[in-house]
Amino acid sequence: MCLIDKISEMVRGGRAPETQRLVREALEASGDAGEILEKGLLPGILAISERFRGKDFFVPETLLAARAFKFGLAELKPRLEKQEENPAGRVVVGTIEGDVHDIGKDLVSTMMRASGFLVEDVGSDAPADLFIDRAEAVQADIICISALLTTTRTAMEKVISRLKERGLREKYAVMVGGCPVSQSFADQIGADYYTEDALSCSRKAGEIMKEKAEGKLWGK
Repeated sequence: MCLIDKISEMVRGGRAPETQRLVREALEASGDAGEILEKGLLPGILAISERFRGKDFFVPETLLAARAFKFGLAELKPRLEKQEENPAGRVVVGTIEGDVHDIGKDLVSTMMRASGFLVEDVGSDAPADLFIDRAEAVQADIICISALLTTTRTAMEKVISRLKERGLREKYAVMVGGCPVSQSFADQIGADYYTEDALSCSRKAGEIMKEKAEGKLWGK
């Protein structure tokens, strides 16, 4: 088994110290942080996310895998984060109010940064107006809202309601995601986009910026 595959296996097994050690070794061997993320860490955590979504996995195992992912990610972050003069775009990322989980948010932030976006992370349990205030402050293009619990996903709609109340709805593309979120739910609350995972989220963000350059309205 190659080093990259071992990293993925350690993440799935929730073995944080081993994940961190193997990532460090992989960096020393190849120096390609992007490849380690995309072929090692991400497949491991996304496999767990899929099993959790399908209820084949329990929360403790998911949290252990998330911890292992974070340990590995800590080794990659310095090389992944791109502080470019001309970024791909600016995004605000956070987990909605009432939800303290951060694994989905952290995955999205990581993939966005790896794709050249400047990321403003508002953290977990973030109120609707905090997303908007930070978007205004950093002149963001996209607001990404995550939720892990069915009981908290309804709070996502408040971000859209507050954007309308503040006369800012068409200024930002609103993207939602997380285990209890679906395309039908996104349509129901009036979000512009729904994505299933962090990788598709970062790809969709790239498409959104192309739409913006062409003068298209979000989600149209």
